[in-house]
Amino acid sequence: MKYGLLIHKPTTNLGDDIQTYANMKLLPHVDYIINREDIYKFKPVDEKPVAVVMAAWWMWNKWCWPPSKYILPYFTGFHYSDNKAAKQAGCPVGYLFLTGTGKNT
Repeated sequence: MKYGLLIHKPTTNLGDDIQTYANMKLLPHVDYIINREDIYKFKPVDEKPVAVVMAAWWMWNKWCWPPSKYILPYFTGFHYSDNKAAKQAGCPVGYLFLTGTGKNT
């Protein structure tokens, strides 16, 4: 089995780095580093599924969802904003994540 590690770069949030480190400790080894915002286009060299711990805040770009068919997701934590929180200034996706493709997957 191949394993992938989600990262979020560039980031100024130390929590993103700590979360990546914690996820890495759950894996026996890391074969792929996968940018959280590019999970929809991830394709391993051998085109076989890659196990990925999917603990993260989703996301800066709604259209990065759903993950690539090559990602075998292991959800240990999942965060997205509800409608009230998503309407706040600074939330780039806003409540759009809860509509269309984001809502249906």
